[in-house]
Amino acid sequence: MKPSTSLHPPSTLQRRAAAALLGLAVVLLAQLCMPGAARADDATPAQEAELQLNALERRGLMDAATLKADIQRLDQALPLADAGRLRLRLRLVLARLLHDLHDVPAQTALLQELDQWPEPELRMQAQLTAHLVRAMELSEQGDLVASRNYLRTALVRAPEAMSPMLRWQVLNALAEAEIALGELTEGVRHLLEGVQTLRSESFPWLQAHVQIEMAQAYLAGQQLDRAEQALLQAQQLSEALNDPWLQLSLHNANSRLYRAMGKPELARAAVDKALHYAQSTSRKELARALCAKADDHYQMGKLAAALELAERARLMAQSLASPSIATLSIHTAGLAKIGLSRVAEGRQEVIKQLLLDEERGLNNETGTRWRDLGLALERAGDLSGAVQALHRSRDRLDYVQKAQTKNALLEAQARYDDEQRAQQIEQLNRKNLLHEEQIRNRNLQQRLWLELGAGVLVIGTLLVLAYRRSRHLQHTLHHTNELLRINGERDSLTGLANRRHVHQQLPTPDGQLQRGGCLLLMDIDHFKCINDHLGHGAGDTVLSELARRLQTQVRAKDLLARWGGEEFLLWLPETQAADAHALAQRLMHCVSDTAVELGSKSLHVSLSLGYLYAPAQPSTLSWEQLLALADLALYRAKHRGRARACGITRLPSTVPEAALLSNEWFEQHMAQQQLELTEHVGNVLTRIEGCHD
Repeated sequence: MKPSTSLHPPSTLQRRAAAALLGLAVVLLAQLCMPGAARADDATPAQEAELQLNALERRGLMDAATLKADIQRLDQALPLADAGRLRLRLRLVLARLLHDLHDVPAQTALLQELDQWPEPELRMQAQLTAHLVRAMELSEQGDLVASRNYLRTALVRAPEAMSPMLRWQVLNALAEAEIALGELTEGVRHLLEGVQTLRSESFPWLQAHVQIEMAQAYLAGQQLDRAEQALLQAQQLSEALNDPWLQLSLHNANSRLYRAMGKPELARAAVDKALHYAQSTSRKELARALCAKADDHYQMGKLAAALELAERARLMAQSLASPSIATLSIHTAGLAKIGLSRVAEGRQEVIKQLLLDEERGLNNETGTRWRDLGLALERAGDLSGAVQALHRSRDRLDYVQKAQTKNALLEAQARYDDEQRAQQIEQLNRKNLLHEEQIRNRNLQQRLWLELGAGVLVIGTLLVLAYRRSRHLQHTLHHTNELLRINGERDSLTGLANRRHVHQQLPTPDGQLQRGGCLLLMDIDHFKCINDHLGHGAGDTVLSELARRLQTQVRAKDLLARWGGEEFLLWLPETQAADAHALAQRLMHCVSDTAVELGSKSLHVSLSLGYLYAPAQPSTLSWEQLLALADLALYRAKHRGRARACGITRLPSTVPEAALLSNEWFEQHMAQQQLELTEHVGNVLTRIEGCHD
């Protein structure tokens, strides 16, 4: 859960730890849920026991005493025939119950029993199940790195002949841990591998669960259309099933999807439905649902109600000894306190929890949560704290971006599609080789009856054709590789260069610039309000149109790039500061003077700019220092009211490293007149009804 105005909550493994333990019970269920199973009226004792066990596996955990008594009763009544397999399935149900009750001694005894399972033919399956239970416990304790490593080791040691259901459980749990740690590429690869493993299975409840997990991965990669399709399929599969666990997972995923799509009313309804079903599953899931509802109240501005629910969830987390739930409740409660003017108390609680999360390796989650804190502090008037939190957010998100590509989901899906196409091409090549061999044999027969000169001519002709074909294929391959390189350095929405292209073109290996010029950073004012109030389609239209207008104002040798989100970067080589100041004014007017058409509506959009002049070599400023100074100038433009350009015209004789440049340093040297700015105010500011950003 991510209690903020952000549209993209992180994919959290702990939020579904108890539900994942329920999923362990399906490992041995594959051959017992086929259509046409025997009715209880004419079932054998073994089949009757399986029917009762099926019912236990789908029950909630709230009535723990009754469920535990039913487990013990069925354990004593198991028939001798096939008792070992049935007892192993029953241990999985018991593991789920003990996990929710946090009965550590009983869990330890159960794991020892699984490790020392008496039947040799089931021993490997029992040990793998014990590995999964231990990994889920590590996740619930907040040690996602250890859980991921444990699952990877279990997957390597698993035999090739393991059941598809058990292999899917290992891959699914591993994928969730990797996605939560920000390792999106590996997580999606393992998730797709697990789906491929279950391709031959046709149980509606299992296919619905697979679709929900696919939707979670698509949401992590910002593929909202695919996530929506997956959840619609899951909803169709689950309509006829009376399964509170499945419904809980479905509505949790729907709430994330609707929030990302900018549909708060639908997201709120999904949160309420998830809370309803959580009351029938387990206390841990009820606590998580309360955290989600507290987040919903926070989004609506009901700060007192959000704080009350978050504190209630925190008390439940303490009684359940669940660090993951405590993290969610503390974050929401801290942000609510900041909004209620308890700024120091709320900030201290949130920062303390974020530092703990960073130690646990949750870079993907802490990046967005630092941003939540920065926005909350900005609204509360703590601008210094807001700047520090937002810089920390950018550092965390940049770390994740450098480690894993933002397009991990598309790359994994493309890799899967490429494998399918490669198989088709291989089959076609085999047919072509066979056809060529037949032609070669026929030519050999013909050459026996031809004169030597005619045979030489035929061979020469074939060699020429083969050479031409080889040259053509080489040219095609070179052209394709060039297109792939260009596409990898271009933003797909605006067609501009991206961050990767800028880093490859401008700085030298030692971090310096090859030639002097001017650097401009531009940010669209109130862009988040455009997305929230007009929709992401309108946001994409604004980005594309502004990119087109900006391109009309720059030279062929200038480098214009989409720097990230609503930010643009412009590098003007061999340009003086005065020319940059004039260009900044032209850029502001070319964007704001003409409204952007959004269907039946039109909207005047404004820019905030920060820029400075970078002298030619030898230069005392590195590329990172230039970026940091331009970013500080941009921040000043935003802070002074937006719709304006702030350019640095004079710098102190000594400038610290980029990591030490801060707003305090900026203001101090401004006050000492060692740093001077020029400012131009535009005549239009982006205004959207209902926006208070």
